[in-house]
Amino acid sequence: MYFQALALFIASFVLALPWWTGYGRNFLARTPVVNLSVAAIQKNRVGVEQKSASQGFVYTNFPVSPERETPHLVGPSSFQKEITAQSALVIDSASNAVLFKKNIDEVRPIGSITKLITALTVIDLKPNWNELVTIESKDGTQGPLVVQTGDVVSIGDLLRVGLVASSNNAISALTRSTGLTREDFVVRMNEKAAALGLSASHFVEPTGLDKENKSTASDVARLVSAAFAEEEIRRITSMTSYKFRVRNTNKMRVARSTDLLLSTSGFARTAIARVVGGKTGFIDEAGYCFAMEAEGTKKQRLIVVVLGSHDHWSRFAEAADLAAWAFKNFEWPSKTALGG
Repeated sequence: MYFQALALFIASFVLALPWWTGYGRNFLARTPVVNLSVAAIQKNRVGVEQKSASQGFVYTNFPVSPERETPHLVGPSSFQKEITAQSALVIDSASNAVLFKKNIDEVRPIGSITKLITALTVIDLKPNWNELVTIESKDGTQGPLVVQTGDVVSIGDLLRVGLVASSNNAISALTRSTGLTREDFVVRMNEKAAALGLSASHFVEPTGLDKENKSTASDVARLVSAAFAEEEIRRITSMTSYKFRVRNTNKMRVARSTDLLLSTSGFARTAIARVVGGKTGFIDEAGYCFAMEAEGTKKQRLIVVVLGSHDHWSRFAEAADLAAWAFKNFEWPSKTALGG
């Protein structure tokens, strides 16, 4: 009887803690809750607890939309495959609920994913997309040279070539066309990043070639969400290729997408109805990076970020596997699915 009474007293004390002290709330927040819906965990917090591949239930400050119900787990509580990505994140596009996370606050180079913040910065400046620009040697020679020195190309085509083919000299010419110095344009990029809440991100140039362009998986997900909210960026990053005319030679050129998941060949995309848009990134210091928005068969959407994968193929395979796992193992309330 003594031990039963003692156990009852301890249980009553713990349950009463939330009313007596802030410690009670923190204690309960750290307690794993199996198969608890994300919506229930989120109710009185900004953030969400969810189980990842290598961690128990963890707390993250990724903001969850209060207007949207969140998906809840109906399958295995963890992603079963090993991934080579150093950082990875899967979130529900509608609610921002975190479905998978790995080192999402680790600051690291992101390569050409930088081009998404560059594109947003250019769009904010409201350029004349039909204005013509001559490609100069100072625009660079690294990466795919879809446009070449001496070519005369419209500003709109530079944006499309820069995002589709991840062309560095197209992006350099695009930023030069704004009339701002490189330094002033970079200031605008960082101001835009701050406005989007990318608190861990910093940029030093617009192409992604510099290792000092740094971000986190969490910030990249926010960036993808903002970028793909722009109809033109979303449309461009869903193109498998883009054909355009060089105005001074009247020759046609083709920019081919670096996003392999846009093609039906290669990786099986079970449970993924379509890739809404995606952007690759690579420099030696960043590893192989990829960020995309994917749509499921019920119109539900995910943002998937993988940073620092081992090789060119792994980033796509890992992103596709993460998306397929989430679509299969989470259930979306029908009224919250996009288009539903």
